[in-house]
Amino acid sequence: MKLIEKIFLGFQFKSKYYSKSALESLLVDSVTEASNEIAESGLDYVTLEPLLIELKPSEGVTEGILKLIDGSIFCLFEISNNNPNVMFELGNAYAKSKGLIFLKHVDSESENQVPTDIVGKYITYYGGKGYPNLEKMRPKITKTIKDYVIEEYAKKSETWMRRIWGIRGDKLTVVSGNLFGRYEVEPRDADALFDSTLGLVNLYPGVKIKRIYSIDFQEGGFLNNDLLVVGGPDSNRVTQRTLEGLDESFPFTYEECDEPFDFILKDKTSELELKKKFEGNTVRKDYGFFLKTPNPLSPDRNVLILTGMGADGTLGCSRALPTNNIHSAYSYYLENFSKLADRKFFCFITETNIVRETVSGRIVEGTMHYLDIDTGTWKKT
Repeated sequence: MKLIEKIFLGFQFKSKYYSKSALESLLVDSVTEASNEIAESGLDYVTLEPLLIELKPSEGVTEGILKLIDGSIFCLFEISNNNPNVMFELGNAYAKSKGLIFLKHVDSESENQVPTDIVGKYITYYGGKGYPNLEKMRPKITKTIKDYVIEEYAKKSETWMRRIWGIRGDKLTVVSGNLFGRYEVEPRDADALFDSTLGLVNLYPGVKIKRIYSIDFQEGGFLNNDLLVVGGPDSNRVTQRTLEGLDESFPFTYEECDEPFDFILKDKTSELELKKKFEGNTVRKDYGFFLKTPNPLSPDRNVLILTGMGADGTLGCSRALPTNNIHSAYSYYLENFSKLADRKFFCFITETNIVRETVSGRIVEGTMHYLDIDTGTWKKT
């Protein structure tokens, strides 16, 4: 998914301090360079485009210009002349919290003083003695645009992550399964536990984590807690208890089968049936599902379940919800979760791919379901 972000340029068309062509060249060069550097930083799905406006000076501020500002992520204004139209556009961009930088020729300061509330915050001087000319402003403008866009996408990614995980962020009980009833877990389950917990600690700074094995979990552990439950119903009693308490419309079910497959994962709404895939005796593909459901004893809290047919499936499930690369995760979350709209509780099947020692996870298309709060039933998106 490619996302195009616009960079707006506002200026007085005729001025003794600069030429229109020089200003537009500065914009194009700076935006092109910033776009390349942003792609190299990991945001390779974001492209920046400069907005070059061709209007007659007599046309002034139009609804069209305001729409262009509204559709831009960053705005550059040349304010040497204190042109009323440019100042109006600037105020509009400021009110909409756009990224901003103001250019002003130092020789214009004596004739057209800058309003005191923007001095030192966004303004950059050029020209005249001791200041770079317009062309040499490119590195600074490039860096300002690049840094702003990267930071904005980090905020967008974090917003999506918080929306999907949806815990309160004060305290979280992490419940792991038990291997053969002992105080140990499968190595892949341990990796899933570590990845998810670390991701949530980074996403919710200050959250207090309590780790517990499912065989020690008491019913009162649900009270006033968000829960992260890792492992399938065969190894994790809390997973089993939660799944048994769901409405019969819940779409996913595990069905035991012969070795080496152990289980079949079924989506009852589509008759989809999934089994592990092997290369010789080595698992190359596994499946699981993610579930976010209301806490049965504290409805204002959530239970999050990461589960797989095998431990590989559980790890892949956790990696289908990345929290480690916050700058580049926005496109992934937008593409996969925008169909949920404002649904609070949901579930989906995940596919795990194992290549040598690398385990990756993705959401299986067409398996996203949500809980209808009004009817208490699960429905397909």
